[in-house]
Amino acid sequence: MRDFLGAFRKRANDGGGANEYERRIEQQKLQYANKEKLKKLPDIYRYWSRTYLQPKLEDVFGRRSIYDIYSEAFIGACQATGSGRKILSIGCGDGQIEVAIAENILKTDFRDFKFLATELADVRMERAKKLVHEKKLEDYFDFKIVDVNEWEPNETFAGIMAQHTLHHIVELEKLFAFINRNMEPEGVFPIVDIIGRNGHMRWPETLEIMNRLWSILPQKYKFNHQFNKTIDPYLNHDCSKTGFEGIRAEDILPLLCDNFSFTHFVGVGGFEDVFVERGYGHNFDPENETDRAWIDTIAVMNDAMLETGAVKPTMIFAVAKKKNSAIVTRTHRGLSPENAIRKPD
Repeated sequence: MRDFLGAFRKRANDGGGANEYERRIEQQKLQYANKEKLKKLPDIYRYWSRTYLQPKLEDVFGRRSIYDIYSEAFIGACQATGSGRKILSIGCGDGQIEVAIAENILKTDFRDFKFLATELADVRMERAKKLVHEKKLEDYFDFKIVDVNEWEPNETFAGIMAQHTLHHIVELEKLFAFINRNMEPEGVFPIVDIIGRNGHMRWPETLEIMNRLWSILPQKYKFNHQFNKTIDPYLNHDCSKTGFEGIRAEDILPLLCDNFSFTHFVGVGGFEDVFVERGYGHNFDPENETDRAWIDTIAVMNDAMLETGAVKPTMIFAVAKKKNSAIVTRTHRGLSPENAIRKPD
């Protein structure tokens, strides 16, 4: 998750004034300032990813790695736009994703690109600069401390990315208009982000499934490693009550569909992500046959319900371009962006 706060201001102020906005900013900054305190993804996530996510990515993108997906999209856009070779990262955080993408691009011997990494938090920008220096990638990076909500660049970009940033944004409409204005006609906007209900809560139909699963789940698997306590019954926690986590998650996909066309789209999750993410995922050992069997059962059930439309995805992996009716979207088993939208009651 990455720290991008600029586009929150108007909606946050409308909901509680400048003091509320500043309070949320400080909560968000504190959350990411000490990265050692952030729970790492559990080993069971990697098992789930290898077994259930990556085959879907390979089916649609021809690649299993998000770094390959980003790299191919950016190389193609840089080549298609001719002289346009700049890639804008909105909310670069510590720069780890951007550095990994740059290294991946360089492995292909393509050199005609340069990232402009933007960030609002000084401490995270300094970490990004340090990482770029350690990797000897200074020729491929520029940095800018900026509030994108109040900035208009004097150049356009072949690629724009906002890795795991959209679910922190209040003024999504403004951000998507910014991307459309500042992206080259043949530019690309690759997306990896969390969608679903606001605050990363479960929709009613998914919550019913979670409550049933929780009723048969052994107690040892109900320990939440982020709250540091056992949760029983299942808690449909609203993450947006403190910082900006999932503040307008349910609006992301509808607004993306309104503003862009997708060349590639994969939607995953629904309820399976609860068991493999940071909160409860550390309770499951991929080396344990029983634990794997539970995850396998949940994942297969989740996929079947996605295909029938009984639940909607909570994560997307996609590449978007400027709106163009001629673009045909590559999808996994027919789950289109439009069919992945869950309209609020």
